[in-house]
Amino acid sequence: MPEIVWTEDMLVHIEKIDHQHQKLLSILNDLNEAMLQGKDKEMLSDIIAHLADYTFYHFMTEEKYFEEYEYPESDSHKFEHQYFAEEVTRFRNQFDQGRRDLSEDIILFLKGWVFNHVRKIDQKYSPFLNARGVT
Repeated sequence: MPEIVWTEDMLVHIEKIDHQHQKLLSILNDLNEAMLQGKDKEMLSDIIAHLADYTFYHFMTEEKYFEEYEYPESDSHKFEHQYFAEEVTRFRNQFDQGRRDLSEDIILFLKGWVFNHVRKIDQKYSPFLNARGVT
């Protein structure tokens, strides 16, 4: 499956978050490429762990802004984050148990969720935080 390419419509106009979004896409593309190339379990496991850790770090960054600026849709946005984090954890656990046959479906889910989340859900907080001087 093709890599996710960063596009202008993904910008939230907050430098730190835009950079993190680009990094998330890069990790997902690395995971996709490693799966396509049939890399060994250890390498895939390392990329999955990096994805899980970086996702947590990124979500904490966004949620810190939500709290600091009292973003009114914070709860629903955090719920989206929680759902994704649970799916990444579920994928990681399945992979660790040897269920590599789910990899294509999972990578489609991961890439689709991140792509849609950044382009739709994250765009909701962008004007709110930008108007408060967060750039």
